[in-house]
Amino acid sequence: MAENSDEFPVLIPLIWQLNANTSPNGSSRFQMFTPQGFIPHAQWGGSVHHVGASSALSIYTNMYNSFVNIPSSMEIVIGAEVSDSHVNVSANVNMLDSISTTNNKIIFILSYNFDATQPGNYFASVVRYNEQNFDLTDAGQSNVFSQQMLLDPTWDKDLVNIVVIVQTFSGDHVIHQAAMRKMDVEMGPPQSLTYEKRLELSPPEIRLYWDEPDFYNTDLLSFTIFRNGVARAETTGWSFIDRNFSLDTHYSYYVIANYVHGISEPSNVVEIDTTVSEFDPSIIPDVTFLGNNFPNPFNPTTNISFGLHEPASVLLKIFNLRGQVVKTLIKGTFDSGQYTARWDGLDDNGVEVGSGVYFYQIEIPGFVETKRMVLMK
Repeated sequence: MAENSDEFPVLIPLIWQLNANTSPNGSSRFQMFTPQGFIPHAQWGGSVHHVGASSALSIYTNMYNSFVNIPSSMEIVIGAEVSDSHVNVSANVNMLDSISTTNNKIIFILSYNFDATQPGNYFASVVRYNEQNFDLTDAGQSNVFSQQMLLDPTWDKDLVNIVVIVQTFSGDHVIHQAAMRKMDVEMGPPQSLTYEKRLELSPPEIRLYWDEPDFYNTDLLSFTIFRNGVARAETTGWSFIDRNFSLDTHYSYYVIANYVHGISEPSNVVEIDTTVSEFDPSIIPDVTFLGNNFPNPFNPTTNISFGLHEPASVLLKIFNLRGQVVKTLIKGTFDSGQYTARWDGLDDNGVEVGSGVYFYQIEIPGFVETKRMVLMK
């Protein structure tokens, strides 16, 4: 099952070795869980075991499916600060429900294949183990537990997993919750934060746009917008409208990305003055440009802005990922100025397109630019 992460996405594989490379705490763990001393062995939820056999995979699969949807009494978010010699692990635990078990502990584990001569399925061998008393019992309680764990300088850090388990060491040894993360998780910041002021509106608006991080993973949850160093709002999209601000005031904005395992560095900072006299929608742009669509992601409509430094013929098209033209949005000649085109998610035949990534491209004599957007239904 360890080789099928797509089919078993929340499976946390751990192997306690009891051979020449004995895993720390391996003996006591063996005595706690292995019935009659038989191996191989699987322990589910801390209280159900099964000894491996030719039919093990189908039996394990049924057990996995029965446990995976059971609500947990808590959630665990793992953080990690990595150096050459050690990793400082933090486990932020929030209680969602009360528990009545006693002798509860929180366990910190590093897993790795520390013996290259072992078969590939030993990649999850337990190589570091520490435990602490766990004193949270009631819904609404929370605490951050931490543990420093030594690293072997010969280890490939990309292959090290951090595992945190909350379990009772009494009765049937129920596991209340467990979490796993890679030691080095890429948490890139938002890119290319830009803005558009619409001070002529009522109420006036500051529209912020940013591009997706250069490197990130599926653990990306949301973005937090900061104004003058204070969190202003949170969004799952790649844009934000601020309508609650004062005129004739200076503001600075930046955005961070929120991941399951932590937060990114800040994006670039944009400085904005909300002086009304600075804004005139009839002002001719200094350069021809294609703006960011807003909102993004969108459903079902989005607005695409562009500006012309001088009169020109304009062709604005929407493409799908295959490079096929989905919609010709604009085709004509325009005077210099600033414009906004609206796409309603329909193709040239008036049919709704599906969710996914699309591209919009503007063609002007001497100027071509393409940008990315997401339709999310």
